[in-house]
Formats: sequence, structure tokens, C-alpha cells
Amino acid sequence: MAVDRAMMFVPLLAAVAYAAASDAASRRIPNYLTFSLALAGLGQGLSPWGVTTLGVSACGLMAGFGLTLVGYVLGGMKAGDVKLSAAVGAWVGPGAAVAVFAVAAVTGLAFVIGQGLWERRLGRLGRNAWVMVFNLAHVRRLGRAHVAEVGAQYGASATIPYAVFVLAGT
Repeated sequence: MAVDRAMMFVPLLAAVAYAAASDAASRRIPNYLTFSLALAGLGQGLSPWGVTTLGVSACGLMAGFGLTLVGYVLGGMKAGDVKLSAAVGAWVGPGAAVAVFAVAAVTGLAFVIGQGLWERRLGRLGRNAWVMVFNLAHVRRLGRAHVAEVGAQYGASATIPYAVFVLAGT
């Protein structure tokens, strides 16, 4: 029975692996992939053999979307990353979407710190991160437009393939 349940995740893993390869190669995740993955996640929620129910899939989609939306608004993520996280959430539900996000965040952070050390830019990275955190903490007083502008100004100069870290979390 456990093998049958695990087999339901094979399409998810294959699609996220494809997204990771695409993101690593071109820093783009195709819309057809994220939208079809999200629809399949919701669709498996309708199936009697699905790993979640439709309601849990919808909540997972919203959780995956909501967790990554702040990073997108601040300029730290691209829209494909948000759509991929939402699609993964549709497959696994809200609780597991939070876990996938946490693992992706920790592995991504380790990668960025390692890259900062390698390029000898760890001080600049830390300063930029604190500026973004301060602005996010004061978004009500400063306004969303100002926070988005600062995020674009102090954000990453080079993008990282977030889908690779989502694959690690999945």
C-alpha cells in the first residue's frame, strides 16, 4: 500500500526535476509546466486514488503561493518560482507545502552563503539582506512601492535556480 501511495508522487517529482533542470539552464520555468502541474495536483485531489482531497490540494496551492509571494514582491524571486511552489502545494497539501518551502529556503540559504564566501561578498550579502528585512518589517510605514523599489535595488545581482531547492524539498 505504501508503494502505491509513493507512486502517486512520481509525476510530481518528474515535473519538478524538469523545472529544476530548466531553471538551472535558463533561469526560467515554463508556464505550461507550472500550470499543468497545478491542474494535475488539483485533479489528483478529485481522484479516489489521489494523495490528497480537492480541498487539501486547493489549500496547498494557496499555501505554496502565499509562502513565496513575499519573496516575489521584494524582488528576491521570479514569478515562475511562485507558480512552481503553488503547483507543488497543490500536490502535497498545505502542511507539506510549508515543509517543502522550509527545506528549499534552508538549502537555498546554504547555497547563497557558500556562494558569498566563494566570491568574497558575504559582507555585502549580509548588508543587503538586513536592508530588505528592515524594509519588510516597516512596510506599513514605508509603503509597498518603496519596499519593492528597495528590494529591486538591494536584491540579488544574480539569480539562483530556486526550482533546484524546491526539488530538494520535494
